[in-house]
Amino acid sequence: METARKFIEYVGSAEAVLEKAKRDFEAGNYQWAATAANYVVYAEPENKEARYLCADALEQLGYQAESSIWRNAYLVGAEELRQGVPETAKKKPGASDENLQNNILNQASTRLVLGYLGIAIGGEKAADEDFRFRLQITEDDEITESFILHLYAGTLLIYDERKEANGEKINVNKVKGNDTNEEEYYVKGPSEFVVALVQKRLDIVKELIETNCYDQLARIESYVVEMSQYAQFHLVDR
Repeated sequence: METARKFIEYVGSAEAVLEKAKRDFEAGNYQWAATAANYVVYAEPENKEARYLCADALEQLGYQAESSIWRNAYLVGAEELRQGVPETAKKKPGASDENLQNNILNQASTRLVLGYLGIAIGGEKAADEDFRFRLQITEDDEITESFILHLYAGTLLIYDERKEANGEKINVNKVKGNDTNEEEYYVKGPSEFVVALVQKRLDIVKELIETNCYDQLARIESYVVEMSQYAQFHLVDR
């Protein structure tokens, strides 16, 4: 918002910005019109003239967009400016939302759940981390999948032991940065463990896994961000 106020100060006033934005809109320069009008929206959220002009410009950009993702973003932004964020979008996730997430995660492959875990880790919180461990998924006491996980500088790197390195099995000591004299960390357990880690419910599967690095797993759990809080958010005026 401070940038928006400074922009208006340079131009002279919100009225002056909107006057120029209208000229751009009428000339078909919708991107410039939307950008300028949005500065006024940020500086003066209740300025209806700015909101409606910005919405009109975004709507035109949406009509012109070839990409469905961009079109949806422009049109949702226009709706938000005219009507605000729907109350249904502001509600906190309930039991039905959690059940849906549980169903999806329980049906997904281990590789996909690990990928989601990588996305859910707060990079800034885990920025100083650098440790790796072998994850072996078991079923009826048989190892069905094996991965090397390396949490490095806020990023979770995932190596499939059966597919990486031209099909050769990866040794945990060959993962970049590992000291060959370092104790090999490992986690062995059912696939439910990975889902529980994503859901920050590590304690409920503690007895199901065999590991020598539980403290590191607990740190990973502490870095997981509740993604549902970002399911709905302001596109334009926040």
